Order: sequence, then structure tokens, then C-alpha cells
Amino acid sequence: MSAPVSDISLSFLIKRYRLIDPSSGEAATVAAEIKKTLRSPRLFDHLRAVSPTLPNGSRLNFESRSVTLVLRNIHALKDALNLPDNFSEAVTDGVRRIWHHLIPWLDYLHPMHHIGTERLKDIPLDTMSAIFCHLLRMKFVLLDLVVQTPLVYGLLFVLWLRIGDYISSPSARKSIFVCANLLDEAVLKHAVWHSGISPAIVDYKLIDQSPSKAFAGRPATALARFILALCRTAYLKNKLNAIQFFSEPLPPVRTMPHEVMITLVDLLLAMQSLAADPTESPAAMAAKIRSVADGICFAFTSIWKNSEDRRALVWSLRAGVLPLTIALHREQKTLRVTEALRLIAMETVYAEVAREHPEIASEELLESAAVAAVRERLDLARVSYQKTCSFSGCRTTVAGGSGGSIRRCPCLSVYYCYKDCQKLDWPTHRTDHKSDTYGVP
Repeated sequence: MSAPVSDISLSFLIKRYRLIDPSSGEAATVAAEIKKTLRSPRLFDHLRAVSPTLPNGSRLNFESRSVTLVLRNIHALKDALNLPDNFSEAVTDGVRRIWHHLIPWLDYLHPMHHIGTERLKDIPLDTMSAIFCHLLRMKFVLLDLVVQTPLVYGLLFVLWLRIGDYISSPSARKSIFVCANLLDEAVLKHAVWHSGISPAIVDYKLIDQSPSKAFAGRPATALARFILALCRTAYLKNKLNAIQFFSEPLPPVRTMPHEVMITLVDLLLAMQSLAADPTESPAAMAAKIRSVADGICFAFTSIWKNSEDRRALVWSLRAGVLPLTIALHREQKTLRVTEALRLIAMETVYAEVAREHPEIASEELLESAAVAAVRERLDLARVSYQKTCSFSGCRTTVAGGSGGSIRRCPCLSVYYCYKDCQKLDWPTHRTDHKSDTYGVP
């Protein structure tokens, strides 16, 4: 089968257009040729003519000539999608003609099908990432097609979550930032926040873990590892947005993993001790660090608010988030940092949170009023955990954890220091005991 001239011509014309003055007469001529090519019925012939799935249900051989020619179509499509806005109508028309052929090929080329094989190194991750980003940018003009093919969401989410797993060689890691930023935009700006249709249309069958584990577990951990290891401020901010997204009620998340919380605290510490970048002025570097630290506090607050319990907050406190946040608040009293501190203070009404506060002997960490409030809540928690004999003629108290001996009634609502006290109190406790047994296994 001969190579379609339109694909070669399209890539050549686009490269030529980028090298000339957009206001020149030559640019107008080249632009007209590009639009004509985009409307050609022969455009992306191989992508439309060849199916990635054979009649027997198996997939096309990756090393076949057909796949090679489709890959060239895919690269040409990426070039076309990256054209300026004055080509948008012609590009949209071209994408509409190939949409239902394109999605199966994006599925075929998705690295999740090739991980662990030699083929993975030949998957054009940067091209795939760019195509997903551009297609999602066009979602409002392609909304009817997107609704018909929710698979595009599943493919995008899996690529975004696992982009680090698909980098098959050290030399390919230089493209991780480009791919990740494109996918961040596709998910955070277009697929989720400005959807116009249900953002929860994700084919979980594509993810080989349960949804809650896939969204709340390993991917979030991987994101936290990325942001700690790579330390590029623009990338950091995108990844923090991603972690915040995973803490929101939209995905099926119950609580963030322990490792994510510890890594976020480590990241906040790293931001406060980050060495100056010699390529930037101290003021610019400080502004970037403050911005990222502010984003970390926002991620903390979002996670703590939306967790079903207080484990994420407790883990953060144990890792030292409180002194770090207070130090940050002294430098930049932003709304996000203040909100993080306020939430920590509010949650001290719970004993498991209050007992994780550091020993506060002076006003070194908190203002005097805050110190008094925390101490008062800690005292209240200690009283709440004391066990007092319920017989009115005794009232012996044994503090929880002191090692003293105390009995509990089977209804679980009262305590006695000795069997005789329980017998003496029985006439008084009898009515409550009967009602308290409802619901007791």
C-alpha cells in the first residue's frame, strides 16, 4: 500500500509554516494549503483503513508495516492539533472524520498494553500525551463524540496516573516533565473541572486494582514521590493539584495513604530548606518556594477535610507538620496556611488528634491563647478517658492506661471497681442496662 501523500504533505507544510513570518503573503499561502490538506478525504488514510483488532479478536502485530504507517498518521495528527487557533475549524473537521477510528488506535498504542515488553520503548509517550491534551482542549466542540466514547477518559486517567511507570529508559526521563504537564492540563483543567458532562466516566476495568486502591493508594503515593524527587516548582504545583484532586469526594477515596502524608510533610520541610537556584534571583526563588509551600498547605487541608477519619491528620502531626506550618505562617500569613492551622486547632477536640500535639512548654510554637486552648482540650481528653465506678456509694476512679483494675458491665456503658459494687448498683442500673443491650451483638 503506498503512503498517503496528504500525511507527508501535512507535516511538511506545518513545519514550513512555523519557520516563516505569519504576517507574510507566503504564510497565507501555506496556511491555505494546510487547511486544504486537513479537509482532504485521504488524510490519515491508514488510521481510518486499518483496525488495530484482527477478525479473530487478537491485536495487530506491533512490528507490522500497518502499525508503522499508523504511527506516522498519529505523529502528523499531533502536529495538526498543535496548530494556532486560526486553523481550529479545519482541525476540528479533520478530527471529527477520524474520531471513531482514532480512539481504538489510542487504546492500542496505550503503554498499559505494552509495559514489561520491548515494545514499550517504541511507544511515543510525548505524542500520546500531546494528543490527549489537545483533544480534551477541544472537548466543547467535540462534546457529542466524547459522550459517545467514554473510553477516552479511562485511557487518559490511566496514562496520567502511571506516566512514571511507562518511562522505559533513563534517556526517556527527560520527557517526563513535558508528558506530565500535558496530562495534568488534560485532567485537571479539561477532563474534570470544566467537563460539561459527568467527570466520573472512567472505565475502571482499565485499572488492574480496585478503584479505591487505584485512586487513593499507589498513584497518589507515586505522585508524592515524584514531587519530592524532582523539585521543579511548576511541576510541583501541578502535582500538588493532582494530590488535592485525589482528596476530593469525586473519586472513591476514603483516606490518603500514610506514605503520601509523610512525603508531603517531608516536601514542606524541603521547601523551607531548599537551596537557592543560581539561575534565578533570590526574590524570584523565594516567591516560587512560597507558592509551592502554600499549595502543600492547601493539599493538606483538602485531604484532612475530606478523609472519613482523622488518620491522615494524625500521621501528619506525628511527622511534624505543626511546627513547619507555624514557621510558614510566620513568614507568609496566607489564607491557605491559616486555614491549615485553623483546621488542626479545630480537630484537637478529638483525643487521637490532641494527644499527637507536641509538648508545648512555652509560646515558642503557638500564641499563649492557643497554648491554653490546646492544654484545656488535652485535660478534657484525659478526664474523658478516666474510668469511674458507677456505684454512687463508691466512685473510685482509675485513669485509663494506669494499670488499675476495673470491671465493665456487659452493656458497655458503666464501670465498677469490684463485683460487690456492681451488685449494689444493679437495682439502679437495671433499666438502663436493658435499653443499652439493644444493638449489642
